[in-house]
Amino acid sequence: MHIAVVLIQESIWLDRQQTLLARFRQGRFFEHQGTFGISKADSEGHEWKEKDIMTILAIEQVGWTTATLEDVGNLCTYSLRSKYVMNIS
Repeated sequence: MHIAVVLIQESIWLDRQQTLLARFRQGRFFEHQGTFGISKADSEGHEWKEKDIMTILAIEQVGWTTATLEDVGNLCTYSLRSKYVMNIS
C-alpha cells in the first residue's frame, strides 16, 4: 500500500493553462509507503519526478489550507501513520 498527499499552491492548482502533470510537478508530496513506514524526509514533503506522478491511480481533492508546510507535514505524517496502523490492526 502506498498513500500520498500532495500540497499544491492555490494559484498553481487553479491555473488551467498548466497541465495536471505540470501542477503536480510543483507540489510537495507527503507519503506513507506501507511496510516501509514514514521517514523524517517524508514528513518534510518532497517533489516527485514525472515517472512517479504518472503512477498515480486516483486523485481526490480533500480541501484547502492556510497552514505552513511544516504544520502540513506534521499533520500528514500523523494522519497517514494512524490510518495505516488502524488498517493493519
